[in-house]
Amino acid sequence: MTRRRESGFSTLEVIAAVAIIAVALFPIMMLQTQLARSQARLDASHEQSTSAQNALALLRDLNPMSTPAGRRRLDARTELAWSSTPISGVSQTVNPTGFEVQLYRVTGAIERDSLPLTTVEIDLIGWRAARDP
Repeated sequence: MTRRRESGFSTLEVIAAVAIIAVALFPIMMLQTQLARSQARLDASHEQSTSAQNALALLRDLNPMSTPAGRRRLDARTELAWSSTPISGVSQTVNPTGFEVQLYRVTGAIERDSLPLTTVEIDLIGWRAARDP
């Protein structure tokens, strides 16, 4: 009786091929995981930076002498709370006359979903009509 040689792969060859593929794909999988984590950190940093820019834009238009503290929504999940502290004395304006001005340090705390996100500080001039014209 003659033995006929069968063509194809043996089980041992298939196991070796799968092991080689697994060893080759493992670093790619780890790289993909690292890229996903880096993207999540980048998104969080961008979100924080955008919130700080929006808060500073709102605070720039604030008159801390008339509104020394308050809260305002930046979007559905983000809120800005600010408080101001005078850092100079009240002065009378020369040109135009009839106003009192004072320098304030305004601190804004930004919260996302009621959790602290970041804080910003800006120095602003507060003003109001003079009491004694």
